Amino acid sequence: MEISNLVEKFLIRSKTPVRPITWREYKEGEYSINEVFEDDGFRQIKHRIASTNSGIYACWREERWSPNEKTMDITYFKDQALSFSLRMTGNYIKGFKVLIFQLDGLTEDPDESLPFILNTIDLEIIYRTQERQLEIKRIRVGIDKKQKRGYTVLDGLTSLKDGTYKYGKNVYAINLMERVEIQIWSDLRSTAIYPKTIGETSAINISDYFMNYGWLNRADSVRDYMETLINPS
Repeated sequence: MEISNLVEKFLIRSKTPVRPITWREYKEGEYSINEVFEDDGFRQIKHRIASTNSGIYACWREERWSPNEKTMDITYFKDQALSFSLRMTGNYIKGFKVLIFQLDGLTEDPDESLPFILNTIDLEIIYRTQERQLEIKRIRVGIDKKQKRGYTVLDGLTSLKDGTYKYGKNVYAINLMERVEIQIWSDLRSTAIYPKTIGETSAINISDYFMNYGWLNRADSVRDYMETLINPS
């Protein structure tokens, strides 16, 4: 389902007084922001959905389970279908996740708490904090949640060899050297390159990107900008 239809349904639900939800709309630069906040007594979820005249640009989300435990994620829908997620305890970063996906993998959330969920994911990279740095811990490609399928390339200390994996119409070529390089062939060819370790300064820069409106007003490529945060010159 198209992201515009998913967001429209989500906003209609948010304005229906069934759950403890507050909603507001405001401008941030050139973007119109729809902010939805839900507190069901167990968790708090805040969404900020940014759009322009050309459509939905991105969705920012913060989810809290306790005053100190939260997850933040940002999903982009224009030009590059990307999602970045940060897990935090207070101001301490516990983990960082990168997802690359196709827009046709978006579906409705059956619990109606989220604007969308990802059923199919091309690439998932998970980092965990270790000695004040983010260390890569898991890599999966070709994930299909409905079919419960996916190739685990790296998981903790267990690593598969470099190779090529195929699922559906997609082919994934993986090279695990000093950095992680994954090429994805589908209708188009794309390459994702990420370091195995993200230094402390870069991790702080990433958290600033999430907490402020740095995720908006990006004239350059989102992926290129994240590269500058992860691999500062």
